[in-house]
Amino acid sequence: MRDYPMHLNNKDDAPLPEVGQKDAFNYETEIYLAEARAKFLDWLDTPAPADRTLEIFKVYNMGYCLRTNKHTILFDLRWDGTNQEAAKIAEKADISFLTHDHGDHYSNNMINAMVNAGKYLILPKVDKVPGYTDLSKKHVLTEDVLTPIDCDGVKIQAFLGDQNGTPCYVFAIDFDGWRFAHGGDNQVVAAEGQLANIEAMDVFTIAIFSRIQSIMGFATKASNDGKRETLFLTSHENERNHDVPGRVAFGYAFAHNNYLGNPNFAYPNILLWECGECVTLTK
Repeated sequence: MRDYPMHLNNKDDAPLPEVGQKDAFNYETEIYLAEARAKFLDWLDTPAPADRTLEIFKVYNMGYCLRTNKHTILFDLRWDGTNQEAAKIAEKADISFLTHDHGDHYSNNMINAMVNAGKYLILPKVDKVPGYTDLSKKHVLTEDVLTPIDCDGVKIQAFLGDQNGTPCYVFAIDFDGWRFAHGGDNQVVAAEGQLANIEAMDVFTIAIFSRIQSIMGFATKASNDGKRETLFLTSHENERNHDVPGRVAFGYAFAHNNYLGNPNFAYPNILLWECGECVTLTK
């Protein structure tokens, strides 16, 4: 995982007071994220994967694109590129999910593009997100969704959690033979615990600061019948505008044993990956 410019300071103050740190931090961070966006746009132009294959591209922080030979699905995709690029993404996408309305998880240009393209939006009822009322494919959630919503072959369940007073959903989707869960920044254990009551996931993206012991426990209890082995993908190591002392998520990625505080816990193998990288899974 790229470790620079994460050791620079974005405020030119203690504990790294060197003049120019802020400018260097912002410059290098923007290059890093711009490279990831360029790779993502190029990737979208490549042929869709073969049958029984799932590609997961990490665009930014917790912003992902999932792709099979039938569907292209967005999760928490903040887009810092142009409106024209957002329109290109929306044209290729089928559905976009928003777990909560924090600025590192969405952008108005991406939501606008999905609306203009007439694509599905699944999002919580939040004030900061534009209140589009003329889109029949928009699903605004205010409570748990236990009976799956079917959006053209993407079956959706949702469990309402919270992050510091902001409603945050844990989504579980079933599509094209794959099961995928995304928890955003949820901090409510009970919301993640709902995953123990449904069929097991193939993939679960989790913030690196989440309660990994609990999440693994829920995954173990889920109905499985020996058919699935859950892959956990870490998230939230790379968020812009976090100063170095505040980059706790990045630190957890490298010091998880201390963070967990349980030397007897069998910590899973963790794939640390960059913005701009893609994971490919096959069955």
